[in-house]
Amino acid sequence: KLWLAYPRPNAISGIGYGPYGLKFGMKHQVADSAGFYCRDFRRDAAGDAPWLGASGCIGLLGCEVPLTEKASGPDAGLYRLRLGFVAPAGDKPGQRVFDVKVQGKTVLAGLDVVKAAGGCGKVLVKEIGPVRAGEKLTLGFVPRAAGANQAPVVNFLEVIRVDDTPAGR
Repeated sequence: KLWLAYPRPNAISGIGYGPYGLKFGMKHQVADSAGFYCRDFRRDAAGDAPWLGASGCIGLLGCEVPLTEKASGPDAGLYRLRLGFVAPAGDKPGQRVFDVKVQGKTVLAGLDVVKAAGGCGKVLVKEIGPVRAGEKLTLGFVPRAAGANQAPVVNFLEVIRVDDTPAGR
């Protein structure tokens, strides 16, 4: 597994390194007055990979995850997705309810992270798949109500190819 921070961090300027190693050209749409955050995972570590719940995006409405180059038709692959969510402290059941769409189809309707996880600060992982995708995987997060404290919070996305076709032919 290779976990990548997103948005990708930049190196310290002035020491000649430029942007860090791998580029990752994911396109994203974020609600107004929302955005990406990161906090110290050691403060409230939980689970086998506590750093995965320590950063995320409040108000992520959609994203396009690049998978391969020129993978259309028979070169498209099957993928399993693992989406991770952590409700912020103070959220109440019914506050952040949203639908999740993959490739334009609703795959999770009425997701309430606080209710499903059993409280705030607990990691909820939802697995979806198999999903057929070519060059990109399109995800949508559609809030049921408007407002900053109703916007979806998404902490991580894991994409796992599950067919035998090699990626990036």
